[in-house]
Amino acid sequence: MSSELHLSFNIARLHYQRGSFQKSSELCFAICESSKGSDVKLWLQAARLLFQCHHELMRLGEIDSIYNDLLSVLVNFKEDETQGRGLHLMGMWQLAKGEKITAAALLEKALTHSTQALDHEGVARTLHALAFVATLERNFASAHTLIEKTLVLADEMKLDEVTISCFILKSHIYQEENKFDSCVDLTWKAYELAKRAGYHHLEANILVQMARAYHRQGKNQLAEIYGTLALTGLDKEKFPRLYSAIKTTFPMNEKNLIDSDLIIDSQVLKLKERYKGAVDFKHQHILFELIKAFSKNPGHRFTKEELIEKIWNTPYDSSIHDNVIYVSIKRLRTLLEPDPESPKYILRDRKGYYMPATTTVKFKDAETL
Repeated sequence: MSSELHLSFNIARLHYQRGSFQKSSELCFAICESSKGSDVKLWLQAARLLFQCHHELMRLGEIDSIYNDLLSVLVNFKEDETQGRGLHLMGMWQLAKGEKITAAALLEKALTHSTQALDHEGVARTLHALAFVATLERNFASAHTLIEKTLVLADEMKLDEVTISCFILKSHIYQEENKFDSCVDLTWKAYELAKRAGYHHLEANILVQMARAYHRQGKNQLAEIYGTLALTGLDKEKFPRLYSAIKTTFPMNEKNLIDSDLIIDSQVLKLKERYKGAVDFKHQHILFELIKAFSKNPGHRFTKEELIEKIWNTPYDSSIHDNVIYVSIKRLRTLLEPDPESPKYILRDRKGYYMPATTTVKFKDAETL
């Protein structure tokens, strides 16, 4: 039974990383019910993840019973590790309710217990929470110190979520200190780690941090791009807290968001890409014909012979056309792709060049993009 519950918890954690908070919540609640009184460490892990899910869903009131159970755990289990993790969770709960002073006192107690227990993960999570409190109080010197201590432990324990959260918090502090270059560099570092570690729900948070940094520097076009990118594809029903935070702290014009990856207008030789916005193919007829061919046949692998005959209307000759295709695809990616070094629209495998079948495309002639 214990192994099954631990497997369920790992599945719940994966759902959380991917932003499926409701699925994660349901699993965590069942784990809490099954492990209560028998496996306090697992119970605390599941309770913390359940709290995080409901905090994101803005529905903490639905799990008041878990908070009451947490009080019982702290009364009945006096081991330092249990006390440290339990008090940390209680402090985070109070912080979510806006009780900053109460939260700070609980977190200080949690740090003492976790330190005595040599619970490095507990210490790391509590230090990060205290750094957040220090940031709210604009005590940036203290926050920097706490974050650096957290990062050492998070690196040792491979706590990617804690590391990403530290990067986000530190980049926010840099922004408040008008150190915008440091802010942007660290934000990109957070974004790359979030993508690599699979914390998809943090990516939008990181992107809006980037937007704020550019906005405060007066780089409004870049700010608009990254702010729009943060909201694109972000379901307000699935991510209510994050959506509300983004709209409140960096209001974006939602009419700029599009519901397809590409909208192509053949009449004016333009398209709109979900993230980059309008892309003009004026005087780039060959490239426009290429993107049309890929878009009308998503998933189809175009051989070099097919491309030359379809786009250039001439028989294929490898000595002439291999380089022509290479250069044309490279130019197309530069125009079209949000990140030409990591293309998402024009890919290649051993069978040829293709656009992924999952790409959503609309054709709208006679439309100004």
